[in-house]
Amino acid sequence: MQISQRVRAILITPNNHLLMIKRLRENFAPFWVTPGGETLPTDGSLEAALQRELRAQLGFGIQVEIANPVLNLEHILEEDVVIQQWFFICYLGAGGVQPALLNSDASIYALETVHLAASALRTLNI
Repeated sequence: MQISQRVRAILITPNNHLLMIKRLRENFAPFWVTPGGETLPTDGSLEAALQRELRAQLGFGIQVEIANPVLNLEHILEEDVVIQQWFFICYLGAGGVQPALLNSDASIYALETVHLAASALRTLNI
């Protein structure tokens, strides 16, 4: 069985909001994902993979403090492929973000901040 590891940032901004990526795809309802992505064999650690993904998605000058992983989820993608996702609490440093590449041929990726209140989080299609 093949295991594909992903890293995700539960990224808290200096004003205590959650930074999310809103994905817009034709013929689909908008949905939100946390920043992050797939690990590479050259990353060396989950934290290094997350730093690489955050720099690529949010800008190379980004300053992020990564804490320990707080959640690990697994789901079967195909009969012989398991996706393992590691979620880390992260804190965005001063200076904010400068998105590197948030658009592709099939999707538009928009950065949005969401208040950490449960009522605000319930409104998201995650």
